[in-house]
Amino acid sequence: MKMTPLEYATAVVEDTQGNFSRLDAPLLLKALPKITVQYRKYQLLMAWHYTNAFNQGFRDESPEVRATGKRVLTYSIAHAALGAGATGVPLVSTAFWLTTFLGDEDEPDDLERWITRNVEDKDMAKMLSRGIPSFFGLDMSTKLSQSKIFLPFPYVDYQTGEDGAKDLFFNAFAGPAGTTAVNFYRAAEYAKEGDVLKSIEYAVPKGMRSVSETYRLATEGYTLRNGDIVVDPREISAGSLLLNAMGLPSSKINDIKWTRGQQYELDQYFSKQSGSLRKQYIKAHRSRDTAKMRELRGEWKDLQDAKDRVRPFYNNERGTLKRQNVLVLIKAPRKQSKREDKYRKQLTGN
Repeated sequence: MKMTPLEYATAVVEDTQGNFSRLDAPLLLKALPKITVQYRKYQLLMAWHYTNAFNQGFRDESPEVRATGKRVLTYSIAHAALGAGATGVPLVSTAFWLTTFLGDEDEPDDLERWITRNVEDKDMAKMLSRGIPSFFGLDMSTKLSQSKIFLPFPYVDYQTGEDGAKDLFFNAFAGPAGTTAVNFYRAAEYAKEGDVLKSIEYAVPKGMRSVSETYRLATEGYTLRNGDIVVDPREISAGSLLLNAMGLPSSKINDIKWTRGQQYELDQYFSKQSGSLRKQYIKAHRSRDTAKMRELRGEWKDLQDAKDRVRPFYNNERGTLKRQNVLVLIKAPRKQSKREDKYRKQLTGN
């Protein structure tokens, strides 16, 4: 290889760990403001690592280099899968999202929810989605995951609508510093609402936040923004609280957060979809488009079937995601006419 031992050792370290010096930084990172590219070098180095291993394994002319590249790529993927599960492997969650986005399912889906729904053994499902450590109560998927290294804006939760556009624009320029600024804003909101503990959590650095959050979970339990206690503090074990206080993600606590997050996402989705179908039906009714009205009634029934598919994430609790009869859609034009008459009388008296 025509290298001295020092040159060889340096090359191996750079190939496997990257070079974090400013001298070796990509020109793009040097040109952009530091606040925009903060903490992005690791992401770029890991993206280069996977890309380089793939090129060596499948495109290099030398059989020895191809064998080495495939071994490096296999090891890297296995490391991510064992430590963070399928959700932590680069591009897997993105590929799954594209598959479901182009598929026939009505409700939004993600890889972990799909695994949970299709694997009967809950412990096995957790290991497949979050890695082996989660089976022992330590959820390292958030720390070892490499699912976002190929995403241009890894700190953004991609969503449609005005809020999604604002989040994308803000994080594209502010990077992780933008997330910190948002945390201060949330801290002020919680303080205004009288929730002192949550206000402190969002106002302090990450390490102290873990301690503050643990104290709140141990004394108040898991609460919603309106103050409702949905998980009693006595249901959270001392071991889970100890791990959380040390900054190590507890599987029990992460399960609670993930499940609540999934429920909120599904609530928002079905609420928006129902509202959208009603608006479309009213418009079709006004234009007397009977074919469109018939199509929308079919979509309404499909939406109710989708509620049945995801109700297990609410432990099949009665009254959750209630099915709505198609009459709700049919009566929407008449209800809107009554609202319009009421508002006209309130504003003009006519």
